[in-house]
Amino acid sequence: MTASSRRAAAAPRQMRTLSTIMAVLAVSVSLGACSRHKEVTGSIRAPDDYRERHPIIIANAPRTIEIYPLRGSGGLDQRQSDDLVAFASEYKAQGRGYITAALPQDGGESHLTLSHIRKVLASAGISPGYLAVTSYHSDDPASVAPVRLTFGKLQARVDSFCGQWIKDFNGAGTSDAFRNQSPPNFGCAYQSALAAQVANPIDLVRPRQEGPIDVLKRSKDIEDLRQHKDPSTEWRVNAQTTGSTGQ
Repeated sequence: MTASSRRAAAAPRQMRTLSTIMAVLAVSVSLGACSRHKEVTGSIRAPDDYRERHPIIIANAPRTIEIYPLRGSGGLDQRQSDDLVAFASEYKAQGRGYITAALPQDGGESHLTLSHIRKVLASAGISPGYLAVTSYHSDDPASVAPVRLTFGKLQARVDSFCGQWIKDFNGAGTSDAFRNQSPPNFGCAYQSALAAQVANPIDLVRPRQEGPIDVLKRSKDIEDLRQHKDPSTEWRVNAQTTGSTGQ
């Protein structure tokens, strides 16, 4: 075999070797890209995070209180007067739109109750022009039909239903036991409790503005720092034990 023949026979083998090397390099690059992906390297994928599965949202929600008239006078007892004052304070702080007063269609003493409600709201600083009156049909004529007061406000809540354990918690007998993933309902109750405790839903969106500084406190802190002292507040604890008479 001549030299030119040997070179012609070796050319296909060189092409196959080059193709094999290129294929190995392509697989290595793809595996390297996958190893840097968070959903591959992480033990729990991002969609399984309870904060993303059960997010807290801010929505317009009704705030309602029911006022039951006193028999014979249609007035308000002290308990309901206090509840109505607190209701009015909440409306002034977070309310939107008008307060709607829904009276039962059968009438009764509800109109007298509405008159007392107007007086309490006026004493709490709410103008009568912010009270809109409507009516509703009472389903049970034997029960006392209340006057329902409602206004709209922002409310933080979880946009899902809790308590839906559609899968076994421990994943026994399924492949979920080997995936290190939380169950679908995990975190729903926690998120709901957190949303219910927020005084102002806007606090979940952005921090509050800083209030005015305490000049005297700041001056004292600066002076303590200049003297190499700890400016933090010292909380003194009484060492007296519980049940002692102090003698």
